[in-house]
Amino acid sequence: MNPDRWLTLARRVALYGALSTWLSLTLLEQLQKGAKINRRLDPLNALIPNWRFFGPQPAMHDCHLLYRDELAGGEMTDWREVEVVEERRTSHMLWHPNRRREKVIFDVTEEMKAYARREQELRKLQVTVPYLVLLSYVTHHCEHHPQARGTQFLLANGPGYDEQEEADPLLFFASDVHDLGREPHAVHV
Repeated sequence: MNPDRWLTLARRVALYGALSTWLSLTLLEQLQKGAKINRRLDPLNALIPNWRFFGPQPAMHDCHLLYRDELAGGEMTDWREVEVVEERRTSHMLWHPNRRREKVIFDVTEEMKAYARREQELRKLQVTVPYLVLLSYVTHHCEHHPQARGTQFLLANGPGYDEQEEADPLLFFASDVHDLGREPHAVHV
């Protein structure tokens, strides 16, 4: 056999071998097998991809952010849900600037769940970054009643897209009422 053909065949076998090894290591990573081998071969997690986007524990419920206002007389308005997720359009495949806001609210809500599970004292939760991000968002990006002097937010779980599951929201966190830092507008009759 011609030496050039041997070299071509050797290169092809080496390439197929390398790609087969990479595929095998990738499959092991997805199945959470062979972690020691993968960490030894790829300590920076740069070469062996991990495509478990929704794992190892996928979200089972939707989280809803609600808020209400405290009026000048002390009465509270009804709870209103913050519509964070925008209805998807085809153009969002190319341009979706609001996706960052959706992702931030989702992430801080998940962090609040983790903090609320660990810490029962509300005063300690009020100085965490997720709490302050949610408070800032509700205070500055939500429409408030003209007579509002304070606001409160609430996090609740809902059933998500599973229409067969009963819509029984589980309240897992309610904030204190926080001052909006503004004088209520006078109502003109």
